[in-house]
Amino acid sequence: MLWAPLLHIYQPPTQFKKVLEKITRQSYIKIVEILKKNSRAQLTLNICASLTEQLGKDFPKIIVEIKNLAKAGQIEFTATAAYHPLLSKLPKSEMIRQIKLNSEINKKYFGREFAPTGFFPPEMAYSAKLGDVLEELGFSWVILEEYAYPGEFISREKIFKRKGKKLFVFFRERDLSLKIAYAAINTIAKLEKYLGRQLGKPGYLITAMDGETFGHHQKGLEKFLADLYKFPKLTSVKISNLSQIAKLSQIEEVEPMLSTWGITETDCRNGIVYPRWDLPDNPLHKLQWKLTNLAIKSVNSPSASSGSAEPFGLELRVERLTVKDPGPRGRQKTVNSQQFKKARNLLDKALHSDQYWWASHNPYWHYKMVVKGADMLAAVVKVSPTASKQDKIEAGLLREKIASLGLKLYGDTVINH
Repeated sequence: MLWAPLLHIYQPPTQFKKVLEKITRQSYIKIVEILKKNSRAQLTLNICASLTEQLGKDFPKIIVEIKNLAKAGQIEFTATAAYHPLLSKLPKSEMIRQIKLNSEINKKYFGREFAPTGFFPPEMAYSAKLGDVLEELGFSWVILEEYAYPGEFISREKIFKRKGKKLFVFFRERDLSLKIAYAAINTIAKLEKYLGRQLGKPGYLITAMDGETFGHHQKGLEKFLADLYKFPKLTSVKISNLSQIAKLSQIEEVEPMLSTWGITETDCRNGIVYPRWDLPDNPLHKLQWKLTNLAIKSVNSPSASSGSAEPFGLELRVERLTVKDPGPRGRQKTVNSQQFKKARNLLDKALHSDQYWWASHNPYWHYKMVVKGADMLAAVVKVSPTASKQDKIEAGLLREKIASLGLKLYGDTVINH
């Protein structure tokens, strides 16, 4: 049976250096070693530019080793968003910017080996609008949560494609992925019992989970990963291989549903798509998203008075910009492009999804990470030359409300298990 494993590795731009060092030793280095020891082992790897930058600074050797594994054909990269935002909740311009930033930064570190054809949405957060953006940018496939499938049963002998579109859609095997992630399946014997007769049938398995699962979240589970690659009844392949072997008769057209990989069947029935990032009855989430939308609004799309600078372009090469005043009269004003660039770049990082995840208290909670996220979003508004005075005041107040309410509701004790 074909087994297409995807590992997603990422750390937010607000991560503490000591935590990064710990995770790298416990997980990333061990995963690389497993692949190096088994030349037939193949992996689809999603690495956000946010993590690439941090590893490039503090652990450059692992960047080189990942690059070499990609060069050897053992690793294929996926594209994603640079700083791990929930793309399905962002404007189209921000979606495209994050995706292009991710490619720009990862190519800087991995060179021509970084040439992804597939896409991993952070938190597997998907919407039809994101699907259209991926089509527009020329990606071949996207991986989604099983619950994004609009039918009742996913045939693992079929390949799926967006209805009337070119984009292939792969759905992870949720139950198996979670059982491995939580170490409920941690031996080959348990895996064989779980899969039963499925092992002898044609088809494929797609497991997708955080790479940090192996060795960091679950101590010793990296040994099971090594065993999986040695298991003769599974042949590891990259996800792109699955679309290449598809026959026309095996393709089913679908329109994936709005989804994330944090949802449950109960959430689906209740119409809850973002249980750990935008829960309807979570007061902190309401404040966070209000501040997030304010930060996005405060970084207006400028039109340069001279030179060349595209709206939301990755580089600004002019000293002064003429922009629309965000005030009630909407008149033109000139602002310093370097100040705008500072706000623009800060917003890229400030959109990371971890701040909402830690604020969910569902069940995880980290007061300092929530406050650091609010600090970054508020700072965007504070430094943005296109933000109004009232916007800056409101951003400061929202930041204080998030910090004080979070402390009042849940205290400052970290809940991470």
